Amino acid sequence: MNEDTIIESIHAQKIFSSYGNQAIEVDVVTIGGFGRASASSRLGSKKYEAIAFPEGDINMAIREVEEVIALELVGLDANEQQIIDKILQELDGTNNFSKIGVSVAIATSLAVAKAAANSHGIPLFQHLGGAMACTLPILLGNIISRGVYTRDLSIDIHEMLIIPKNPSSFSEALEIIFSVHKKIPDVIRKYDLSFTGGYSGEGAWMMSLKIKEALNIINEACVKANEEFDSELGIGIDFAASNLWNSKLNKYIYRHEGIELTPEEQLSFVLSLIENFNLFYIEDPLYEDDFDGFSKILKEFPNVLVCGNSIYAANIERISKGVRFKSTNSLIVDPNQIGTLTGTWNIISIAKNYNLKPIISNHSNETLDESVSHISIAAGCPIIKTGTIGGENIARLCELLRIEEVLGERAKVFNFI
Repeated sequence: MNEDTIIESIHAQKIFSSYGNQAIEVDVVTIGGFGRASASSRLGSKKYEAIAFPEGDINMAIREVEEVIALELVGLDANEQQIIDKILQELDGTNNFSKIGVSVAIATSLAVAKAAANSHGIPLFQHLGGAMACTLPILLGNIISRGVYTRDLSIDIHEMLIIPKNPSSFSEALEIIFSVHKKIPDVIRKYDLSFTGGYSGEGAWMMSLKIKEALNIINEACVKANEEFDSELGIGIDFAASNLWNSKLNKYIYRHEGIELTPEEQLSFVLSLIENFNLFYIEDPLYEDDFDGFSKILKEFPNVLVCGNSIYAANIERISKGVRFKSTNSLIVDPNQIGTLTGTWNIISIAKNYNLKPIISNHSNETLDESVSHISIAAGCPIIKTGTIGGENIARLCELLRIEEVLGERAKVFNFI
C-alpha cells in the first residue's frame, strides 16, 4: 500500500450545471494528493437509464456522500479503483443507482481516480492507461440542433454533427470543426431570412428549416471548409428517435416537419437520408426497443457508423441483445449513465470485444468536469462526442489540446480513412 494514496477525507457540495440545474461536486483528499470531480443529471431521462440523485434530491445526495460513502472509503487506498467502485455499487444495491444516485457514484469514483493520479504526480489518462496511452480521439461535434425550449420551431431531431475522418492531429480536427461551425450562419441566412443567430445549450446553431434543408446547409459549409483543410468530413445525425416515438399511436411524430411516420416509414426515411446525403454517422434512428429495425439499417449500410445510445443505456444485457441482433457497430459510452470508472471501463472493453466502436460522450446540462477527455485516451476510444462551443464543452476540448501538447511527438490521433 502506498501511503501517499490513502484517502483522508471526502467532501461533497452542490454546484450548478451549464443549464443552471443542480449538480454535485466531490472532493477526495489523500495523504499526498487531491481529486475533484462533478456530475449533473440528464435532461429528460429515458426508461432504461440510471437515476441521477436519490429521490431527485441533491441535498440527500450530499448527505449520502458525507454520512455513508465517506465512512466506507476513508482509510482505503485510492489506487484500488476496482475495490472502491465495488463498494459504491454495494452501498447502492440496485441496478440503476436509485439509492445513492448515479451522479453521486460517478463523481466520487472519478474524484478518487484523480486523487490517486495527483498523488503520483501524473495526469489522469496516464494513471488509467499507462505510458503507452497516446492516441487521441477524433471529435464528433454538433453543428445544428433542436433547442430544449424551442418546442416545434426548430428541427425535430436532436442534432446534426460533423467529424473529420483523417485529421493529422486533434488540434487540426478541432480547427476544422470550428471552421465549419463559424461558416454555418452565413449559409443559413441564404435559406432562412428569419434566422437570428441563436444556438442551443450545447453550442449548436438553431434554425426553423426542415431536416433536408439543414443537411444541405451543413454539406455546403463542409465543402467550403474542405478548401481550407486537406481532410475529408463526415456528416452525422443523432435522431434521439425515442423522443419522436408515440407508443399509443405507434408512430414517429415530426411536429416541425408536419409528418407522422409508421415504423416502416421511419426506417425508409432514415435509409433515404443516409443514401442521399452520404451520411457517415447515425445515432438512435429508431426508438429504444426496435433492435430489429436497427439491424436493417446496419445491414443496408455496413460502412456507416450506426450508433446506439438509448437502445443500450449502458446496460450490458441490452448491449448483448444488440450484438445478437447485429443492431449497431458502435455505442455511446457516457460515464454519467454508468456510475463508476470501473463500470465505464468494462462497457468499453465489452464494446471492443464485440467489435463495437466505443464513442465516449457527455450529455447536455453538464459541468466543467473534464474526466471524459482523459478516459477517451486511456481507454482507446476512437471518437469523443461533445458540443462544439460553450464553457463545459471547451473545458473538455482544451484539456485534450493540453494532453496533445504534453505528449508531444508521441501524440497520435485516430482516423477513419
